[in-house]
Amino acid sequence: MRFAKVTGTTVGIFDQFIGSIVASLPDPLALVNPGPQRTFLWDNLTSHHAPQVFNTVTLAGHRVLARPPYRPVDGPIEYVFNQLQQELSHRIHHIPNEAAFVQEVHAIVTNLGGFDATFQHCGYV
Repeated sequence: MRFAKVTGTTVGIFDQFIGSIVASLPDPLALVNPGPQRTFLWDNLTSHHAPQVFNTVTLAGHRVLARPPYRPVDGPIEYVFNQLQQELSHRIHHIPNEAAFVQEVHAIVTNLGGFDATFQHCGYV
């Protein structure tokens, strides 16, 4: 998991992030032992729809699926964010600094229960 304090999401930052993920996946276009094609699903943030980002994903043999205008029930990540927010709200008064905050976020995300069920509920699994 990668976690960093970066203000704003530019096309360059998002493309670099997605590029690192795509590079770690098996190649679906390989002639021998091709990997599965992956579908990348994200919201309608402007930087998510840049041609540069689209090309990073599609030229690696994967596909992009943009969500329709915001509806929490359509995006499984919304349920994960809700769980993270709830856990942080219980712990926030005991977090003394930014380093401890990062550790708490890592601990919460690592121990989230029902992650697969969340995606099944939304029809992605």
